[in-house]
Amino acid sequence: MIQFFVACTPRGKARAQILRSGRSYTPKDTVDLEQLIGWECKKAMSMDLMDLPLEGPVWLTVEATFAYPKAFSRKQRENTHWKTSKPDLDNTVKLVQDALNGIAWADDAQVARLDCKKIYGEKEGLLISFGELE
Repeated sequence: MIQFFVACTPRGKARAQILRSGRSYTPKDTVDLEQLIGWECKKAMSMDLMDLPLEGPVWLTVEATFAYPKAFSRKQRENTHWKTSKPDLDNTVKLVQDALNGIAWADDAQVARLDCKKIYGEKEGLLISFGELE
């Protein structure tokens, strides 16, 4: 199992933008976050002896933690844990899966088990863990 934390403001994968010329590109903030996730994964992998990229079925856990809104009172902070507003959780997971292609696994189609959640917390970022299914 490999686990690592990416200190960032979690966001969903932005759709590719199409120029008038017909060419498409991925927005810079999406590319930057994918690169940061990949870099943090490589750092975590250098401390592990697991053979990567994984070749078989894979499990993935993603915990996206967001800062509490400034308007939240102390009582709201104590009673509210689940984030139910944008970004969509599936788009956030898609960004993580795409960022780990070629690093953790050959293709994100290998992810056969997925556990993910979107919560409020004191430390904003993505807690990512993955491993090989047996």
